Amino acid sequence: MIKSNKLIDFCERLPEQSCIFTARIGTSQNLNIIFKAILIPVWEDVTGKNFVEDYKPHPKDTLETFAYMDINDLAEECMQTCEDEGFGTEHDTVRFHVFTVDLRPIKSKVLKKELFETVDKQSDTVQALTNGLLRMSEEIRRTMREVTNNNKEHLQTIAMLSNSNVEKNRHVLDLERENMARELIMELYDKENDENTQDQSKSLMDKILGLVQQQINSSHVDVDTMVKETIKNDPEKVKEYMQDDEVVEAVKKAMMEKMQQEQEAKND
Repeated sequence: MIKSNKLIDFCERLPEQSCIFTARIGTSQNLNIIFKAILIPVWEDVTGKNFVEDYKPHPKDTLETFAYMDINDLAEECMQTCEDEGFGTEHDTVRFHVFTVDLRPIKSKVLKKELFETVDKQSDTVQALTNGLLRMSEEIRRTMREVTNNNKEHLQTIAMLSNSNVEKNRHVLDLERENMARELIMELYDKENDENTQDQSKSLMDKILGLVQQQINSSHVDVDTMVKETIKNDPEKVKEYMQDDEVVEAVKKAMMEKMQQEQEAKND
C-alpha cells in the first residue's frame, strides 16, 4: 500500500499531457514490461477523437493496453499487477514510465522492495513446502465446492425428470381409461344386438378395470377412493353403470342388507 501511495503521489504531479503509462519489473539490470495503459481523457483531448471508436493499438504492440478514466485507478491497478507478478517476492525493482500521446518520454519512477531472504536454506525449503501445501489445500477446497455444487444441480435435475416421468405416465393412463370409456359408450349405442352389446360392454369394462388397476399399482391410488370419486363427480358414468343388470342387482342387494341391519338394530 505504501508503494501504491508513492506511485499515486508521483502520478498526481505529472503534467497534463501525460497519456501513456508502462511498468517494467525485474532487477535493476533486467526489466520486463508487464503493464501498459492509456489515460482516456488526455488521449481524446490531444487527438480530438473518440477513444472507443478511433483508438487502434500500435502494430508492434505485444502487450494488451488497458484504458482508464482516472489516473489513481490506473496507478492502483498497475501496482496490483506488479504484486501479482512477484514484486517483493521474486523481483525487487519496478520502473514506471510516462509518455505523451506520440510516445515522447515525460518522466519515470523506480520503486524498490527488498526480497525476503533467510540464512537457513532448510528453512526456505520448509517454507516453500508449507506454502505449496496451503495452496494445494485451497485448490482442493475450491474443487470440492465446485463438485458439490455440480452434484446438487445434477440431483435437482434427476428429481425434476423423475417427477415429470411419473406425471406423464399417470396422464397417459388417465387418457387410456377415458378413451376406453368413450369406446364403451359408442359401442353400447351403435350395436343393435342387445346380447352382443352386453358381451362387448363387459369386455370393454374388463379392459377399463385393467387400466384402472395399472394406475393404482403405479401411483398407489386407493380403489375405494377412486370409485367414490367417480360416483360423486361423474353422474353420466353412474348412469352407464346402472345399465348393467349385475351392477344394479349388487346395489339393490347391498341396500336391502343395510336396511335389514338398520331394522334389526332398531328392534334390539
